[in-house]
Amino acid sequence: MNSIKKTTMNPLDQALDARQTMSGLIFAAMALRNKNTIPVKTIPLTILGGFLGAGKTTMLNHILQNPGGRKITVLVNDFGKINIDATMVESQTDDMISLTNGCACCAVSSDLTKTLIDISEKEEQPDAIILECSGVAEPGSIAQIVLSNKAIRLDGIITLVDAETFFERLEDESSQQLFINQLTSADIISIGKTDLVSEEEKQKINQWIAKHQPNKAVLETVEGDVPTDVILGVEADHDLEDEKAKAIKKTNHKHTFESVSFSFDQPFKEEKINAFIKNLPAHIIRAKGILQIDSDLDKKMIYQRVSKRWSLKSDEQWGNEKPISQLVFIANKGTLDKEQLEKSLRACLKHIF
Repeated sequence: MNSIKKTTMNPLDQALDARQTMSGLIFAAMALRNKNTIPVKTIPLTILGGFLGAGKTTMLNHILQNPGGRKITVLVNDFGKINIDATMVESQTDDMISLTNGCACCAVSSDLTKTLIDISEKEEQPDAIILECSGVAEPGSIAQIVLSNKAIRLDGIITLVDAETFFERLEDESSQQLFINQLTSADIISIGKTDLVSEEEKQKINQWIAKHQPNKAVLETVEGDVPTDVILGVEADHDLEDEKAKAIKKTNHKHTFESVSFSFDQPFKEEKINAFIKNLPAHIIRAKGILQIDSDLDKKMIYQRVSKRWSLKSDEQWGNEKPISQLVFIANKGTLDKEQLEKSLRACLKHIF
């Protein structure tokens, strides 16, 4: 009969043995957790990029109105403290996340990383994610953040350009490099607002793209009207190391552009706010807002300015929402006089006693 040999361990060996056992249990638990959290499929993400006022929100709203049966999660990034774009998208979807007061490629990159992790760990995942970038963001840098999440698949980068200001952006030293970087990162370049330029001008833009950005797919659009299946389902081949290795000269837009934001809970006088808008300084590259105006207190008025072109259009009713006018102005660093802008805007208010 075999006898059981009893071995006595000294206290040090016992401690080491216990530590190894505990480490094994922890490792096993981690392995089990990882096994349970590895996604069965990746979620396609589309980046909508492009310079300030290129028409990204317009295209995004068109996609949300024509989703083709897809459940879409939307991330909206804005450079200003007030996310005007998110407000204009909110009515089109109940699955929208706002990334505010900085670019997703730098200032709020950690917010984007966390948001993508949260989305990928949801039990009920979306069919697609659309990320609308800030107008001064580098889509290539955002692509690196997206590609770092194995549960997310970068489906494509769509860069929108404004046909009317295309060559203005290329000739402006403050925006030139960023504009070129946005084009270089693109899988598809969408030339928007083509109804505002001549056929000759459109031809010049296409010729420039063919020469300087060869092998890029190019679309021409009006009011962001593009079939959703063209934008979602690009299935471009993006690799993290390739994105890192791309020889793109980065821009420090934090030190190139600045924004100021304002909110008012009193309506504007129509005549005065129109005069303010018409006389806005030419150096303001982009301005946008949602306003309440005394000529129609029940409806929101959407204000858009790109370069020298501006519009003020009636939108949906305020409904149960408290009317608050919000405006954002963006220009080159050091050129915005916040105090003067606020003083001028306050002079346009209709004071209610």
